[in-house]
Amino acid sequence: MSLIIDDIEPSKGAEKPVSLHQLSLLLKDADGGGLGIVPFGGGTRLNVGSVPQKYDIALDLSAFNQIVSHNPADLTCTVEAGITIGMLQKALAEHGQFLAVDAPLPDKATIGGTIASSALGYLRWQLGHPRDTIIGMEVLLANGTVTKSGGQVVKNVSGYDMARLHVGGLGTLGVISKVSFKLTPKPFKELSVKLLFRDSYMAHSFAHSLFGSSMMPLAFASAHGDVVELLTGQASKTDVVCAIKLGGRRRACERQVTIVEKIARDSEVQTMEIIDKVESDLLWQTIRDYSGTLTTFDSIIGRIYATPSRMHDIEEALFNRLGVSNNGFSLICQQGFGAALLFIENLKTESQIGLLKDLREIVNSYQSTLVFEKLPPLLKASIDVWDSGRLSSIDQMKSLKKTYDPNSTLNAGRFVAGI
Repeated sequence: MSLIIDDIEPSKGAEKPVSLHQLSLLLKDADGGGLGIVPFGGGTRLNVGSVPQKYDIALDLSAFNQIVSHNPADLTCTVEAGITIGMLQKALAEHGQFLAVDAPLPDKATIGGTIASSALGYLRWQLGHPRDTIIGMEVLLANGTVTKSGGQVVKNVSGYDMARLHVGGLGTLGVISKVSFKLTPKPFKELSVKLLFRDSYMAHSFAHSLFGSSMMPLAFASAHGDVVELLTGQASKTDVVCAIKLGGRRRACERQVTIVEKIARDSEVQTMEIIDKVESDLLWQTIRDYSGTLTTFDSIIGRIYATPSRMHDIEEALFNRLGVSNNGFSLICQQGFGAALLFIENLKTESQIGLLKDLREIVNSYQSTLVFEKLPPLLKASIDVWDSGRLSSIDQMKSLKKTYDPNSTLNAGRFVAGI
């Protein structure tokens, strides 16, 4: 695994502590010596964030990879931050349970990195945001102090839920060492419905009708652009694929399929296919891991945050602008949440900055936010990857950073507004 972040190598190399005591001492020494530390696990999200202001030590947490406890009867578990999502899910499956977190590349992505970088998947419609599965957390501050919040039972907190500070915080306030989760029983039956619409308007109309119905799918996503060929085998710049993952008892699944069929007919669906669990897992793996296929230096990944009612207009405006740029592009959208991932391939150097600024201006014009999760290092000097101008809480973020990491030891400069 490469430890280079935005063309910068750690000046003092990598450290791999194997115990909490070693980790605490390492942080304490680095903090006292004014060194900069970047924690990592599987390395799947090292591209996220601004250019580090100081990068002396790459902190490898992969040795923290144990399941500390699992209480199947209580539907809870506590794990170390370096365990991969795939390893944890495999262990939980033996007890008919799973963790409602489906970040990309689960065989590499670790629990700590997934939480810290907010690597969201698609299991959100029924099961909520991954942060809602967290019931406790152990975190080491920059000076090596070990802190704990929550616990190993579901109802355990009175007061502030401090663990939430570290969800999506990119490790700027502390190093996550352990996490306690509430788990979900595996559905008795799983299947998916794959639908093809002739344009994004019909797909969004279908999504809004589905969202307003009585059904509650496990996951929902729509795909537009080059990714459609990967999902259907047919190239199209206008067609949109919608995927719905269903789970529950047999009759519950049948009832939900009936609802989907009716809404789809009313939305003028072109084709609809019901697929079993094996094919369903492959479909969602392709959607989930699509970002992992964009490995070229000049590929770009952006995350859009908007209200659901604005997603169609944003999608159309973005595709109109991208359509004249001669670049490969895709959009995978979760309409029910107003969240989407934008993928751009083979972006030409001479048009990069202008195009990216245009895309952000389009998204901002709808009072929405565009964060660039993957961007060539040279562009990060000209583009604020975090779209910080849209945020109203920067002063509070800086205050928290000053309180928890006054020497800017952890991920210095990589978070919002150079925090």
